[in-house]
Amino acid sequence: MARQRRNAAANAPARPAATGTVSRSQAVSTFGAGSIYELRRYSGGAQSLHSVMIAGLDDWDAASLAWIYEPVLARALNVRGFKLPPSEADFQRRDRCHIPAYRFPTWLVCERCYRLGQVSTGVFEDLGNSGPRCRASGCGGRGIPSRLVVACYPNQGEEDSQPGHIDDFPWVAWLFPEKETRCTTPQLKLQTTGTTAGLAGLEVSCHCSQCKGNVRRSLEGVFSSRALSHCRCFGSRPWLQDRDPNGCERPVRALLRGASNVYFPVTASAISIPPYSQSVFQLLQDQGASILPSVGTINMATLIQMARNAIPELSRLREDGDEPLYNDAEIEAALHTLAGTGNVPAVQSEREQRSRERAAILVGREADAQGRSEFEAAVHLQAALPAPLNAYFSHVVLVHRIREVRALRGFCRVNPPLGGDAYTTPCASISCTTQNWLPAIEVRGEGIYFELDPVRVRDWEKRDEVKARLQVLRASLFTAWQRRFRTEPPEEAYPTARYVLLHTLSHLLIKQLSLECGYSSASLRERLYVRDDQPGPGELGILIYTATTGADGTNGGLVRQGHPDRFANVFLAALEGAGWCSSDPLCAECRGQGSDALNLAACHACCLVSETSCEHHNTFLDRGLVIGLPGRSLLGYFAELFGPDNAGDAQ
Repeated sequence: MARQRRNAAANAPARPAATGTVSRSQAVSTFGAGSIYELRRYSGGAQSLHSVMIAGLDDWDAASLAWIYEPVLARALNVRGFKLPPSEADFQRRDRCHIPAYRFPTWLVCERCYRLGQVSTGVFEDLGNSGPRCRASGCGGRGIPSRLVVACYPNQGEEDSQPGHIDDFPWVAWLFPEKETRCTTPQLKLQTTGTTAGLAGLEVSCHCSQCKGNVRRSLEGVFSSRALSHCRCFGSRPWLQDRDPNGCERPVRALLRGASNVYFPVTASAISIPPYSQSVFQLLQDQGASILPSVGTINMATLIQMARNAIPELSRLREDGDEPLYNDAEIEAALHTLAGTGNVPAVQSEREQRSRERAAILVGREADAQGRSEFEAAVHLQAALPAPLNAYFSHVVLVHRIREVRALRGFCRVNPPLGGDAYTTPCASISCTTQNWLPAIEVRGEGIYFELDPVRVRDWEKRDEVKARLQVLRASLFTAWQRRFRTEPPEEAYPTARYVLLHTLSHLLIKQLSLECGYSSASLRERLYVRDDQPGPGELGILIYTATTGADGTNGGLVRQGHPDRFANVFLAALEGAGWCSSDPLCAECRGQGSDALNLAACHACCLVSETSCEHHNTFLDRGLVIGLPGRSLLGYFAELFGPDNAGDAQ
């Protein structure tokens, strides 16, 4: 589709721009390309506020960013590799090493005279670091970014393609809904009436020579779905500085600038498993970036020697002889794989990748002789757990070392993605032109993996109480899907009882482990391996691992909690804590709470964790399916651990 790209240089401030700081992990999540970021500057005891939108990849200085590689994920996302977003240290060392951003929203409100306007129309003057100033005679007040923006959403019966269009709030169209009576020279103000603290107390008025302040309208009802029915989307993409020349024609709705539904990042991830986790791969990834582009153009023997010269560790000899630690065949295979010319598995979906990860975890892996492997796992038999807890499990694995690459594919607005494959789900593009890279981070840490007994879970899923409980969640999802898409959700979008069980159990354990192992709950992350669409027992695994890019992820405290004696205590404590919530009985008896009412007995006091720790936006949670509810002893999978009389009480 042809697009009109704006001249970014024309929008560049004449004075030095304000700068802010985001972490690398935030650059591929909360504050990724297309998100809104608030820049606050303090000077002379005064504060200036800048609201900006993170620019798309076309405007990033990609040449200054370091490559990271995860061949399987790169092939699945159809890119050559991934690049680390710049850090604050990079910015201080190099002038151009930063993430660019553009002012958004462009409409501002004067803090003194309450004028509404833009820098581009001359109402405000851009003074760089000190922020925009009102140009009204004798005013000079600071320009505060508008709190309202608009984003489009699908028409009735239309597929949600998630283009990510967002624009300034149509202040003139709000004040003058009828085009025929619309003021041609509006001079707007946004003031409080003082009658109420809500939206009804905010009033837009026009003070041009014709209207003279007599045309007024409050913001009451501005967030309703039909409030802007007379407006349509113009296809604006401020993060890419372009606009669809044909428009979008989808309806728009008002959003708060800082609301969570303005930006839902869509990330895809993969865990490094053998052979890609071996030390030779890591050495070439970390220190061989200049060699990889030459694969296929230079004789392989020459290339291997270049690699040995550039990376002395590749030539280091074994302690028990004269042979090198890495032979030529190992180096050649790693070079081909990292350069994309080798036999990399063609993973088509996230589900397929997770099946490969699960298989590697269950096999386990000892540390290699070089001590640089990114994947080490020790399998423990579930029989080592004390009875009767061991009857509920089939596998327990201590993952001593693990590496995850997490890449930003795009994002959604207004509505988060309801399920779907993270590798293929529709999302807004973060670049105008096709790029051979995506921003990503790599996380190194440790984890605990365990699987529930498949026979026991299948028997539990057949209980009538479990089916009835699940039907409540299915009805909530049906309602949410109808409201959003005006169609019936596909069968694969509905949660299964086993998924809700494992998802809730994962959250309960994250909360408990944060108390036992010293990690904060935000430093832990879940990875669910749930699948029952193939012959056999299916997948019923949970990996809880450290999800931080710093040293906080490798302290060893999490793996220590996975040893049989400690794991049993942690697990039972998590179940006991789930038996009673401080919001009970309201929480336990709720028939739908949280986002789109997609949780049952689950709230912030008992089950919800940090958004960065959860894979599914804190939805599809229910303590009832884990521990049961008072008087419903057949509902909980683990209810029998506490006896039929104490199910749901666990005290």
